Amino acid sequence: MTSAPDPDPISEAAIAWAVRVSDPAFADWEAFSDWLGAAPAHADAYHEAETALADGSEVKLNGGTRLIVGGRDARALSLGRGEALFTVKHDAARPFSVRVGTAWVVDIGTRFDIVRESDTTRVAVSEGEIDWRRGGVAVRVTAGRSLRARDGSNDVRLANVAQGAVGGWSQGQLQYDGTELSEVATDLARTLGVTVSVDGAIETRPVRGVVQLEGGARAVFPRLAALIGVRAKREGAKWRLLASP
Repeated sequence: MTSAPDPDPISEAAIAWAVRVSDPAFADWEAFSDWLGAAPAHADAYHEAETALADGSEVKLNGGTRLIVGGRDARALSLGRGEALFTVKHDAARPFSVRVGTAWVVDIGTRFDIVRESDTTRVAVSEGEIDWRRGGVAVRVTAGRSLRARDGSNDVRLANVAQGAVGGWSQGQLQYDGTELSEVATDLARTLGVTVSVDGAIETRPVRGVVQLEGGARAVFPRLAALIGVRAKREGAKWRLLASP
């Protein structure tokens, strides 16, 4: 007789938090942040938490994410903040859509990642295609492409993206090709569950390469600093990225 291993209490807690955070009535953000930052293992486990929808689609949540799901069979979700990786079972009769700010991301049969920070939305597509819709405007984003848009702005930017890099945080790495350091720091803060600040002198420095997430913040920031020629300084539970002398 084969016995299943005992459940991992951290994984169980991570799944429980993922479910609670997805509830529209959830309000205990302080307790959630305390749990997420208590140990690197908590953030790692939360990143692995997936919400499986009844239609066969899957949503994987990154740290600090607020995703509102109307029900387990819902095909209309809302991403309030953070990052989520969607693998969608296409149904032309019932399109899968995600509200982000003042726009909608509508699935055309695909796998895509959405980041929502403040008033900015980033979408990257690894398989299939999506439509980004706002007002009477619709922009098609195909596999290997990304979109960036701000609420209230007509400036919608499209760019190429390595398909294998989309949702890389779920596989333990982040890949960049000229992304500004300030945005990289925001990605790492969300993914690692820590606070990160960047000196103004290096905020716009481009980052190119792969940042491995193994080892948590203590390992990641020194690796990033060596990659781009800056200094990483730990200040209690926070990290600072500084210009090299």
